Amino acid sequence: MILLVISFFILLLIGVPIAISMALSATIVFLVSTDIPAQIVAQRMQYGVDSFSQLAIPFFILAGHFMNRGGISSRIIKFSSTLVGHIKGGMAQVMIVASMLFAGISGSAYADASMLGTVMLPEMKEKEYPVDSSTVILAAGATIGPIIPPSIQMVIYGVTASVSVGQLLIGGLIPGILMGLMLMAITGIIARKEHWPRDEKVSWKERGKAFVDALGALFMPVLIVGGMLLGIFTPTEAAVAASLYAFIIGKFVYKKLQLRDIIPICCDVFKQTAQVTIIIAAAGVLGWLLTKEQIPALLGQALLSVTDNKFIILLLINVILLILGCFMETTAVVLLMTPVFLPLMNTLGINPVHFGVFMILNLCIGLITPPVGMCMYIGCGISGCSISDFTKKLGPYLLALCIALFITVYIEPVSMFLPNLLFN
Repeated sequence: MILLVISFFILLLIGVPIAISMALSATIVFLVSTDIPAQIVAQRMQYGVDSFSQLAIPFFILAGHFMNRGGISSRIIKFSSTLVGHIKGGMAQVMIVASMLFAGISGSAYADASMLGTVMLPEMKEKEYPVDSSTVILAAGATIGPIIPPSIQMVIYGVTASVSVGQLLIGGLIPGILMGLMLMAITGIIARKEHWPRDEKVSWKERGKAFVDALGALFMPVLIVGGMLLGIFTPTEAAVAASLYAFIIGKFVYKKLQLRDIIPICCDVFKQTAQVTIIIAAAGVLGWLLTKEQIPALLGQALLSVTDNKFIILLLINVILLILGCFMETTAVVLLMTPVFLPLMNTLGINPVHFGVFMILNLCIGLITPPVGMCMYIGCGISGCSISDFTKKLGPYLLALCIALFITVYIEPVSMFLPNLLFN
């Protein structure tokens, strides 16, 4: 076990990709062991990706790409501007609301940060918003992407934990909205203190026009969630339906998506799906080794030996996840730590859907923290903001997201109200 951990972290430290680090460290253990046949590596990798539910991943990615190429960015931003552009913080508030709406379309923090950043950061710079604060708001808002359905990370957790993907997707809705509201609150406080500008208030007629213009894009999460609740399709079938719907909207309604775009889009989808799949396959081997060495049971016993207070154990688990999220890719942590922590959650009587929601929320915070926060790098790459300037402005927004996290962790109905209401 020590060899596994040491080799894994050494490979990470020298810059080996996370998937290769997991597979290679597991292979090293197999090579030095005499009681484990080497063919287990291939078997566990194949078993890790052998799931019908995982077919939802490429189709959700495809739906997001169709919507991106279909010209939704300007419509979503305009609609968001009519809603909140007039309140203190103006375009900063618009960016957060747009992030929440984009989350219901792409399901990806990276896609949200790229789309919104490309459109909004230059405009905010022209209107003399602070570049560093604007970049932080972009990155923080993008973390809502994997929480509000559709969510690729929720699908991965659901498959790993053998939990209803539909309940997970629904369970992320209220926490995602809570994250947005907390970010808007802290933005309003800072905007008032630093005298940020605001837009003029628009009429209800203009709001209605902007809503109708964006309705095609806004309906996609309704299609996904509603279709599952009504029993029309499974989560995997919902992803396929979302892809078809996104194509129709982009091609025939907004008329921005061209047939020549299909091949580049499919190439991007293949690349992203392959990146996720190889991590899932490698984690299958590493997860099997951890289970074989009884790491979940040992960790559970260690935490319970410290305290039997459920609230303190949840705090310790969240601290561990926050630290891991700062240094590892979200998908890898979900795949590795779900088998480790889930038995302990069952012992404590924590619903696995509730655990999945707050685990994903926790790890999303790592997307904006050094040294590997990808949303941070995407935002800084677009705006030209330095990492040091970004980090100086990060504190209040990090606090807002952590408050949303601990509300979700300790008030179970935040994540479980809708699944209990709609599925029971």
